[in-house]
Amino acid sequence: MVLALSGCATVGPTFAPPAPPTGQSYAAAGDATPVKAVLTPGGRPNGLWWNAFGSKSLNSVIDRALARNQTVAAAVAVMDKARAEVERQRGVLKPNITGSAVYQRQRINPAAFGFSGFPSPTLNFFSIGPNVSYDLDLAGGGRRRVEAALAAEEVQARRADAAYLALTGNVALQAVKIATVRAQTEIVRAVVADDLQTIDVVRRAEDAGGAAPSAGLGGALQLEEDKALLPPLAQQEALARHALAILMGDAPSDWASPDFRLDDFIRPTAVPVDLPSALVRRRPDILAAEAQLHADTALIGAATARLYPDIRLTGSFSQEGLTPGSLFGFDASAYSFGPTLTLPIFDGGALRADRRAAEAQARADL
Repeated sequence: MVLALSGCATVGPTFAPPAPPTGQSYAAAGDATPVKAVLTPGGRPNGLWWNAFGSKSLNSVIDRALARNQTVAAAVAVMDKARAEVERQRGVLKPNITGSAVYQRQRINPAAFGFSGFPSPTLNFFSIGPNVSYDLDLAGGGRRRVEAALAAEEVQARRADAAYLALTGNVALQAVKIATVRAQTEIVRAVVADDLQTIDVVRRAEDAGGAAPSAGLGGALQLEEDKALLPPLAQQEALARHALAILMGDAPSDWASPDFRLDDFIRPTAVPVDLPSALVRRRPDILAAEAQLHADTALIGAATARLYPDIRLTGSFSQEGLTPGSLFGFDASAYSFGPTLTLPIFDGGALRADRRAAEAQARADL
């Protein structure tokens, strides 16, 4: 009978992932298709995706960021905590064995039993032995909590993936920004050099009497306009370098970024693009949301299981005596065994309210 009860079905809804989008492209009606976008289901950079740029400096900077960035470290720590919670919930479903050792000293009052005129002796009581308990989990509430813990672990793992991608993407973005601004700065400096050369030529012509004194005015004005482009570029590069230092987990004054150049990067000839239906199976933030919905669904089952009866098997064995020396005699042994039935009868509606709250949370996350 007990074995039959322990095989009862798990109550509550079974999780089913939401259907992916059916669209075959991201373009709206009338949008032009990007020339370099190659639509390849499942074709995307994996793992160390930044290696495609072929930059050793970028590789070393990203390695340093992954080792020192506090956001990624926090995400990994939270994921480890979620894994520990899975083990805890699994442990709850296993037999629980504890040991106990008890010493009691009690004065007996004979008058309390209707005997007067007798002395009140003081007795010592010693007891030692194991206790065993096992929850049959008839309605599957424990199994649902394990399911919810596994889904919560996946939530944190996907969030760690998102932190990983966000960090590496931002590091690569700032590195390319530094290289781009440096290239723009070199172009402007070359233009300024040309302006100076032009002004020098005009000045020589003026000195030789072949040009009016006002001939160099336009060149001087152009020179000032071109030189004015340099401070904003310097500010953009400084911002990118400071942002990169923060991503490294350092203060900008404690770490200097490499002098990235556009020539250091290999430009990909095509960018692989997933179908919308495939993208939702790859983006960690979407997968985290789905895993959260899975956890919510399992918690509905856990709340539902509390509305059903449950049986816990308990047993204990102990050696008892009035003196330590008498603990291990044959007649000092005592034991107990039996099932404990828990049946919700009246709780003021609290258990059903818990289930409604779990259902509402699942709807919200859906």
